Amino acid sequence: MDYFQEYTDYLGLKGYDGMYKTHVKKHLEYCKANQVDPLGFEYKEMNEEITKMKDDGYANSYINVRMAAIRFYYTFLQDKLGVYPEEKLKSVCKVEALKVPRKKPVYLTSKEIDRAISDGMSYFVQRDPIKVRAIILFMFYTGLRLGEIAKLKREDINLKDMSALVRVPSKNSEERYTFFPARVRDALQEYFDIEPEETSAFNMSRDSLWRMVGRLNLYLKKNKKITPHSLRHSFANLLAEKQIGIRVAQKLLGHKSMASTLIYYDPDVKIVEKIYRANIDKKESEDEKDLGPTKTL
Repeated sequence: MDYFQEYTDYLGLKGYDGMYKTHVKKHLEYCKANQVDPLGFEYKEMNEEITKMKDDGYANSYINVRMAAIRFYYTFLQDKLGVYPEEKLKSVCKVEALKVPRKKPVYLTSKEIDRAISDGMSYFVQRDPIKVRAIILFMFYTGLRLGEIAKLKREDINLKDMSALVRVPSKNSEERYTFFPARVRDALQEYFDIEPEETSAFNMSRDSLWRMVGRLNLYLKKNKKITPHSLRHSFANLLAEKQIGIRVAQKLLGHKSMASTLIYYDPDVKIVEKIYRANIDKKESEDEKDLGPTKTL
């Protein structure tokens, strides 16, 4: 029996990210192509699928995401439907994640975002430039997850107060508020005036938003890459630059765990130096002045 539809319905109910669906679909396609019974899938089969992905040239980070989605799928089959043996689930969970060298997060500044939007306006022939600008600025200044943005309704966006209520059940299944500056409010108002709400606040699916953001890479420096996730990292970096505390950042990013926030809240070294000079170097200089000239022995 095919349990994928029940799994998909469960994801929709819980508001989980689309990657859980996409990767499991690819996993089931792999099982069918290689005559592997999904309900007989365990440690050996997991390693074989990993080997196949390696041979196909997939990065370890991608493979780890696929593994996490597969484990989640079989956990659902075991916990919710009771059709997958517990011992097989334990076997699958024993497969360890592959080592991934930690890369420094890509941070984009507001000037770089403005430049990419300005240079890319002529490229967006299928999207109104006003709409593109509003969405990109909203993403940069709120740090919302792609799934959260795709499901926002305009009734949840308060232009007067410059805030938005995120109702989408996320990982912690809690509603939260996010905020944005006046320039984002103005961009949203301009966009809302030209396009009525049909399916959601921005009338775009998660995949459509991803593709739209990706097109801006044509107008960025080669050493930088803009993705929805890099925009989220850039938002966290902006919070650090403005010296906003980690607890507040945790609330704004929608993290239940402080550990998750720390992954994002990893400021660029220039920001670290700026804060150091302003708070340590300056303070030391002031203290020396208060003590007066140093006497020579």
